[in-house]
Parts: sequence; structure tokens; C-alpha cells
Amino acid sequence: MTGFPMLDLVLWSMLQYVRSAPLGGRYTYRAIARGGPTLLKYFTHAQLKRAAQIAFERDYNRQLDLDVVDQLRGRNFPITFTLPHEHRAGQPVPLHMRCCVILDAEGTQGWVDCDLDLYRQLGTYETADPRQITTPSAN
Repeated sequence: MTGFPMLDLVLWSMLQYVRSAPLGGRYTYRAIARGGPTLLKYFTHAQLKRAAQIAFERDYNRQLDLDVVDQLRGRNFPITFTLPHEHRAGQPVPLHMRCCVILDAEGTQGWVDCDLDLYRQLGTYETADPRQITTPSAN
């Protein structure tokens, strides 16, 4: 690091932005189950909007634009990755969950820090056992 806190913060932010940008396409995460089906959580549209509002109110690091959430078409938005998180801009805050959410049928994803009480209320669905899928992969 440079020894200048403000410059370090800017450089760190730029590094995180560059690392998060897709190279030549969009990132997609797929549920992979080992030895059987997997239970995944999902947001309803109302829950996703509430999570985005809470993230904005609490100034969490990962937020979704409320106007974009209002324009989303779809009823359920699966969560493909979660991480317990306890910081906001490097400062300790109460535990919340960082979630990677699939926002549309093309696999566009977004990250939102979700209140733990709201996260516990989310519904779950069961994915198929990958060993039983006979449809060829698109890859």
C-alpha cells in the first residue's frame, strides 16, 4: 500500500471494480449438487425490493438500484451464493448475508447485502439431481 489512506482506498476500490467486471461476457453461476438435490433460497420480487431498501438505508457495501429492481420482470430470483458478512466500509456492523442473486433468464447477477431476519424468511426450492438430467449441456 502507498501509506496514504485515501489513495489506498481509491486503489482498492478500483481493484475490486476491475476484478468484478466480466471479461467478454456475463458471469453465470449454476447450482451443482453432489449426491442429490440441492436446496437453494430465493427472493420474491417484494422481498428483493425490501432487501434493496434495507441495504440502501443501512448503507451496506452491496446494494441494488431500487429503480432497476422495480423494472425487473419475474416473480422469483434465486440466490446462488451467500456469505455471512459483518462489515460496512471496513467498520463492524450487525451480521447480515451477502447474496448473489440471478436477476433475469439470461443469468444476469447482482449482489445485495441482506438483513439476516429477512434472509431467514426467504423460501427455498429444490434443484434437480444433476445425475438424473438427460438434456445435453449448452456449454
